[in-house]
Amino acid sequence: MVRSTRRDGPSKAQVDPSSVWSKLHVQLTSEEIQADLDALALHPAPQPANEAAAAGVLVLVEQVDTAAMPAAPLQESWFPLPPSGSRGHPEKPPWQRRAPVWPPQSAQQAALAAAVRPHRSTRKPARFEEESPQQQPAYVQPVPAWQPAHRDAVAAAPPTPQLQWPASQAALQQQPDASKQTVTGSMAGSANGNAALDQGLLQELPPALPAHSWHSAQHASVGARAVGSVPQPEPQDAGSPLSSLTQEQWHAPSLRCEASPAAQEASTMVSEAGMPRTAVVGVLGGGQLGKMLGQEAAKMGVALKVLDPTPDCPASVVAKQVLGSFRDREAVQQFAKDCDVLTVEIEHIDADAMQAVAEQSAVAVEPTPHTLRVIQDKYRQKQHFSEAGVPLCDFREVKCSKCAEGAGRSFGFPYMLKCKRLAYDGRGNAVVSSEEGIAAAVEALGGYEAGLYAEKWVPFVCELAVMVVRSRDGSLASFPVVQTIHKDSILWTTETPARVPPAAQRRVQEVAEQAVAALEGAGVFGVETFLLPDGSVQLNEVAPRPHNSGHYTIEACSSSQFEAHLRAVLGWPLGDTSLRVGASIMLNILGEAEGEEGERRAHQLMARAYGVPGASVHWYGKAGVAPQRKIGHLTIVGRDNDEVRRRLRLIDAGAADAVEEASRRVEQQLAAGGGGGGAGGGPSVGIIMGSDSDLPTMKAAAEVLEEFGVECEVTVVSAHRTPERMFEYARSAHQRGIRAIIAGAGGAAHLPGMVAAMTPLPVIGVPVKPAGAHLDGVDALLSIVQMPRGVPVATVAIGNAANAGLLAVRILATADPALQQRMLDYQQGMTQTVLGKAARLEEKGWREY
Repeated sequence: MVRSTRRDGPSKAQVDPSSVWSKLHVQLTSEEIQADLDALALHPAPQPANEAAAAGVLVLVEQVDTAAMPAAPLQESWFPLPPSGSRGHPEKPPWQRRAPVWPPQSAQQAALAAAVRPHRSTRKPARFEEESPQQQPAYVQPVPAWQPAHRDAVAAAPPTPQLQWPASQAALQQQPDASKQTVTGSMAGSANGNAALDQGLLQELPPALPAHSWHSAQHASVGARAVGSVPQPEPQDAGSPLSSLTQEQWHAPSLRCEASPAAQEASTMVSEAGMPRTAVVGVLGGGQLGKMLGQEAAKMGVALKVLDPTPDCPASVVAKQVLGSFRDREAVQQFAKDCDVLTVEIEHIDADAMQAVAEQSAVAVEPTPHTLRVIQDKYRQKQHFSEAGVPLCDFREVKCSKCAEGAGRSFGFPYMLKCKRLAYDGRGNAVVSSEEGIAAAVEALGGYEAGLYAEKWVPFVCELAVMVVRSRDGSLASFPVVQTIHKDSILWTTETPARVPPAAQRRVQEVAEQAVAALEGAGVFGVETFLLPDGSVQLNEVAPRPHNSGHYTIEACSSSQFEAHLRAVLGWPLGDTSLRVGASIMLNILGEAEGEEGERRAHQLMARAYGVPGASVHWYGKAGVAPQRKIGHLTIVGRDNDEVRRRLRLIDAGAADAVEEASRRVEQQLAAGGGGGGAGGGPSVGIIMGSDSDLPTMKAAAEVLEEFGVECEVTVVSAHRTPERMFEYARSAHQRGIRAIIAGAGGAAHLPGMVAAMTPLPVIGVPVKPAGAHLDGVDALLSIVQMPRGVPVATVAIGNAANAGLLAVRILATADPALQQRMLDYQQGMTQTVLGKAARLEEKGWREY
């Protein structure tokens, strides 16, 4: 089976693999013939006597064994105009000549001329060989992609007799003689560098195919000169449908050489298992997500079209729009006919129509209709993920008032009442605060007949989201985790890296990938989660498409969520999903008023953004502005979270305040709930030393931390003997949830300073007195305290690792009220200890004490 794609017609040509040649028949209307004749500057075609006479010519499409595919298709060719004395212009340079006038004698002959439109170039060819006037070549522009000549290619045989041509693979070596018309060309492909045209094809091909395309499985190497022969018509050709042509008419105005469909497809492949770059991607929906998909597709050289009912939808500026509803089964199926893969930018589409496309055509549907059905019904989505073992809040279906009352008794109040379908951006949700409030909540959501379910109230610390891309083979890749802030239940800002413990970020990615792995099909999925006070994570919901929380990836990541989605649905490698900047904040531009006033305010916000370094503006181009409507977004990038927050403040101080307040709240609630520090059970303090001989000194720090309930890790890291290990430890500690490092060293004592130079964490240095040392640890103390400006290291007394442990506890306690209280209790205990000693001393006297 050969699968070919093109942009303006049937997207697939299927040929019988048992035959060497297959014929793709082109049916031409008289209007199409006339249009092509006009383009060729030919005389008008006479009106056909009947429909059969107007039927067109067959165009050969070669069936190629892909295992023997040449390295590249035919790149360019130029061919001679008719001999001197014809109606060409041999006296002019070849690149300035016009095609000779060639009047067809019948509609059938006109169809032959129009079947393939020659593309003449006005530029001089890169290489030109001087020949006799009768052999001077006229340049024919290369054809970049295989296309049948017209849209209406069909599999039915034409009413004219079919030409049967053999397809031998012998190399053409003979030189032309005076009785044959010369064809010269420059081609690319075969390894031996010899001209390797299909001799049988050239010998049998009637030269009466003016402007006809021929294809060869063998091509010559770049720069090779291929000389072949096209014989003049012989008497035995009288049975040919072209026998009425005169001798003069056998001279073709031009020939266009191009690769066969399989060769062209091979030349545009970017992965062994995926689709060629020339595949057409169809998207159901043409909103801002479709627009950003189209922008990414244009960068990648991928043809993308959208189906949307709104004239001049946002995506129409970068993609071909087909007017129609993505909830209309007939419109979806008709739209899919000219696509190679069908995907979505909104999940609220006709899944049955996509199922029909998947079952009744060769069009790939990504993600699968089954996945779309699961996602469309949020109650069914909860059931699906619960069965897959994904952590969720408790939920239950609500069909009547008794069900709603039962939810209150089971979950307590408040609880969330939600619509199963068409619920997003705060729509379709209601808070039930008491049993008396059930009726109002149900009425607000459209009644029980709308399809409702209840969720137990989740006392989350914050909402975290992550984009997960899934390939056709099921492999997954996650983008960085973002913290999201909503205003009036609509996403307002995202920040990455999320200001939560690294262990919590890892858990979010684990839950998100577990959820996406339970679905079917390729593409990018937006996964929203809740972070709880104890550091655990629950899934909220999944969107089977690019998501608002992933917009930051355009500027902040090595590949955007939109590129990742296109790569996935085309079966290409998924790409790099990592951050390429230190930090990023995305701010949605939400309508603040109706009409012109709303547009004016939005543009004031955009104007401020244009004056801030690292800020990028995205305007969606929607028709009209309304309150709370998403009309654009801003992305800010910088070295770290602090820098992007400062830049955000220059644009929107209110949003900056919300981001900072959210971070403070998260730290406090995680600390109170036990999810702070190394949330998820990881250590918060790292204790390192240059040798195990330092352990007798350094274990005092571990004992203090244990007393305060702070988990730590203890290991050996030598600055001199294991420098690579030191580099890795310093650079990765904050990613593993470590929040402070205690480093002990003696002698030269380089370890604390070197680690402090490579980590963003606070480092506490402990001067250690090595056994047998002559300077009693003074050298280590001086080495640690004499750090250059910009590389701070806190230092304690020689050998006093216990104080290092206490200082680490105080550092952690600034964001942990519970730990801070324990420190206060410790200090109070020390006070009581001292006062007790003083009392005993005073009571007994110094002699007895």
